[in-house]
Amino acid sequence: MDELEETLFVFKIPMDLFQIIWWKLWVIEKAAILVTVRGKINVVKDDPDDDKIIETAINGGADVIVTRDNHLLRLKCYGHIQIMTPEKFSELYLFPREV
Repeated sequence: MDELEETLFVFKIPMDLFQIIWWKLWVIEKAAILVTVRGKINVVKDDPDDDKIIETAINGGADVIVTRDNHLLRLKCYGHIQIMTPEKFSELYLFPREV
């Protein structure tokens, strides 16, 4: 949840404390899926702690991992899961350019 606040700050999305708390509660209640991470994969050789992100995405049925972590970004994808920056995600899914 701290990452949500950081992302809002980085993208200069103005939100007061009440709005941030509301978003956190909404994400937890409506959008979050709790998954168990067992530590059974070994994918990110340069930073093994990042393996839990990949495993969480797999167990949660994610299609995309949005991150600024260079170790994860170097993978580009894992199976069907795409790994991209917030800017790329925004460009592809939130504000696609018209052709």
